Amino acid sequence: RLYFKFSPEGFLPRTKAKVEKIMAQREAEEKHARIVADGANWMQKQLADQNVSVPEDADQIVAILSSYYLHEKESPHREQARAIPKKTGSRSPTTIFSFLVRIGHWDIHENLDLQRYNITAQLPEAVEAHAVALSRNVSLVANGRRDLRHLPLITIDGPSTLDFDDALSLTQQDSYYE
Repeated sequence: RLYFKFSPEGFLPRTKAKVEKIMAQREAEEKHARIVADGANWMQKQLADQNVSVPEDADQIVAILSSYYLHEKESPHREQARAIPKKTGSRSPTTIFSFLVRIGHWDIHENLDLQRYNITAQLPEAVEAHAVALSRNVSLVANGRRDLRHLPLITIDGPSTLDFDDALSLTQQDSYYE
């Protein structure tokens, strides 16, 4: 079937270019199937806390799953990414996130919006140094304020805010929280 096309009129030979195209297509389909199988095996064993070696195409599997998780229908890898967890028996999108956290690609608190829009959280060294220098010269104790920069905070400002100035901090003090 590779070199000839079968029709009611008989066998028709394919051109060299057509044979090469069919062979390339078959290779791509085999690679696609291998990535799905390897990705599903890796995912299933990782999520079950089983020891598993990292597959040869790990970087490609991670890129496919990350792209789909971040961009969903807009991902060019949508079908392949959906096939991986499906092969494990899961249809939940959280399976992909859990897997990417488990293998250390993402943190459980990963800022997915930064990932989605390819925004780096790292600032240039010069900017960091300037911020540190500025913070040393600021007196927050003036006007009855207390310096609370040592506390862990979570902002409660809305997603469209332009100034992050509302936050909460919760610290455990013996048997209660402050």
